[in-house]
Amino acid sequence: MTLAWYDYINPANLYNNVYTQRFYLHNDMLSPAWDNNTEIGLTYIIDIANMYDRVLITWNYSGYCIQMQMIDADGSLLGQKITIESQQQPIYLPQIAKIDHENAYIAWFDNRAANFSDNCIESFQGIYMQKLSTAGFTPIYDQNIPQKSLTLYQNYPNPFNPSTSIAFTLKNTDRVKLAVYNVKGQKVVDLADNVLEQGNHTITWNGKDMNGKNVGSGIYYYQIKAGQYTETRKMLLMK
Repeated sequence: MTLAWYDYINPANLYNNVYTQRFYLHNDMLSPAWDNNTEIGLTYIIDIANMYDRVLITWNYSGYCIQMQMIDADGSLLGQKITIESQQQPIYLPQIAKIDHENAYIAWFDNRAANFSDNCIESFQGIYMQKLSTAGFTPIYDQNIPQKSLTLYQNYPNPFNPSTSIAFTLKNTDRVKLAVYNVKGQKVVDLADNVLEQGNHTITWNGKDMNGKNVGSGIYYYQIKAGQYTETRKMLLMK
């Protein structure tokens, strides 16, 4: 079996050091398989998985960075350490979701969808995943996975009365559908259904439904679709 742990062997480091060691069980006694414990990085959260004679370890380097490393049968580092980091929002709790003789999948929590405005703070916690080749320990980017084709921003102002602006950025020229829904999931009004060019766009909702009548106070949702990508956000009309 293989164990991974962190300690303060090097007190000069801000974070704990990560070490790993493989053990053999013989006559009810555990014996280390490697001459020395393998140091792989700095951390405070670890997940580990065995794959035949190799070991995959992932950990939080900091609140804004996760790392992963494959260990070979002799305790040596296999391939380069892989780092995934965020400059603005926390990413944490990396987990090895699946591992086999060809691929491994690392999943983690990510706050990159958090939004801040003058009037409110909304934090959306997403789950992201990275596919790795266990043979060469390299990232795999599957071209069959739909790529994010737009960025939808929080409406402003929010709360609002009587109107608010909804901004978004298109990665490519595409057909865009933007609609507002109530808390029952019923469509209130269509704000856009046409082809828009690549770049930044802003559309204003005046607080009226498809019949031109003012809607009541409450929570509403605006949903945008472009290509294969759909995103929904919440807003508050307060009269």
